Parts: sequence; structure tokens; C-alpha cells
Amino acid sequence: MNKRTSRYNLLEHQFYQDIMKKINTIPVILIFALILSLWLNLNARARLDASNAGQSAQTDSIKRYQSTLNGIAMFRDYETRSSGLKIDKKVTVVNMGGESIPIREIVGDNTQVLKFTESNCSSCMRQSFQRVLDMMDAEMPDNLILLGEFRNLRDVRIFTQMFELKWPVYYLPGSLELPIDLIEEPYFFEVDENLTCSNFQIAASESSELVKSYLRALASKDN
Repeated sequence: MNKRTSRYNLLEHQFYQDIMKKINTIPVILIFALILSLWLNLNARARLDASNAGQSAQTDSIKRYQSTLNGIAMFRDYETRSSGLKIDKKVTVVNMGGESIPIREIVGDNTQVLKFTESNCSSCMRQSFQRVLDMMDAEMPDNLILLGEFRNLRDVRIFTQMFELKWPVYYLPGSLELPIDLIEEPYFFEVDENLTCSNFQIAASESSELVKSYLRALASKDN
């Protein structure tokens, strides 16, 4: 074998080695490309999910806000429809001693009233009433009476003792027959000696800030 043949064989061997190295490198490149593609895809999906979550949270917030506005608008409708109406003079209430009294005998000039109704969900009712009491701070006027529309006097007594109510409480055997009574929420209103009702305010969670303003206004008017 001459030198030329030997050199040719050496170059041929080197050529095959280079090809094999390149062939062995291809799977590594493909695997790297696959990993990079997956990583980019996961990042894109994470950004999309984060964007969708943000949009979903914003949508939920808007829906809650809209629901609150709709609730307040409905309350305002019933408050307006009830304002100016009179309580039937034949309506009687019962004090905690069990004595029946015509309602006209316990109201005077612009008496403040908190009317609340027994609910089928007793725990819901207690939570609702506790929320109202929390809003009734030291600015609450003294000339407030509470009317409880319950099944019987005993339940009103228990309710009164449970919350240690410091205002006069009367058992109301039946509805006042006002449009606002269709809303099963506690509500405030004023009634004069002619049993004309005005200045209604439903005390629901949707209108808590309005209730606080309402009570402050009553307190300042009373002073």
C-alpha cells in the first residue's frame, strides 16, 4: 500500500467519523427543540390562563356590583310605593306583657319604627337582624319602636331576650299590608299620629352604607 492509498483511507475514515458524529448529534438537537417547544407552549398557556383568570375575576366583580345595584333599585321601588300609605287603624299590636294595644296608641309625631319578620330560616334571620343591630350605633334615635311579625308572642319574647333589645318591642300578629312587606328584609320607616308612613329604608346587606347614612340622618334630626 502506497502513501497515497493510505492517506485516502485515512480521509475516508475521518469522513465517516464526522458523519456519525453529526448523526448522533441530531437526536440531541431534536430533543432540545422539543423541550424548548413544550416550555414555550406551557408559558404561553400560563399567560393565557392568568389573563382568563383576571378577566373572570373582573367579570365576577362586575356581576356582583350589578347585582347590588339591581337589589338597591328594587328596594327603592318598594320603599317609594309604600311611602304615603296609611296603616289600618284597626291594626293591633301586643306588648311583651301580653296586652293587646291599638297601634295608633303607641305612635306619635314621626315615630321611628323597625319592622322585622320571622323567617323560615331562623339562622338566616338572626344573621340578618344582627347585621341591622351592628348598623344601629349610638346615634340611633331614642323614639324607636320595634315591630316583630312572628307566629306567636312567645317567639318574639325569645327573640327579644336573645338580642337583649333595649327598645320597646311589640308583637305584630299580622302584616301591615304595605307593599314593602313583600320584601322579607327588616326595614325602617316613620309613622305619624295619622298612621301615615314615610321615609322607608330597607336594611339589607346590599344597602348597608345607605342604612348607616339613614340612621345618622334620623339621629341628627332627632337632636
